[in-house]
Amino acid sequence: MKKEEFIITSTFNNTLVTITDEKGGPIVVGSCGMHGFAGTRKSTPYAATVTTESAIKKAIEKYNFQVADIFVKGIGPAVKHLYGQ
Repeated sequence: MKKEEFIITSTFNNTLVTITDEKGGPIVVGSCGMHGFAGTRKSTPYAATVTTESAIKKAIEKYNFQVADIFVKGIGPAVKHLYGQ
């Protein structure tokens, strides 16, 4: 079974999501700006949730994403929300 890495980077202004293959190459990337969030709305926990869900769905549909190590980096508001779930 393939094992990808799921990396969430949260800043005060945006949340970036990267899903990499076994070798570390990115296969799916996403950011809050890619989903229509602008300005201060990009840094909200809701925007981070939408971005994360979208990246996971894309990885499942296109690359048969099943198992991953999860890494959360950053200090933005989305980090507190991610740890709370």
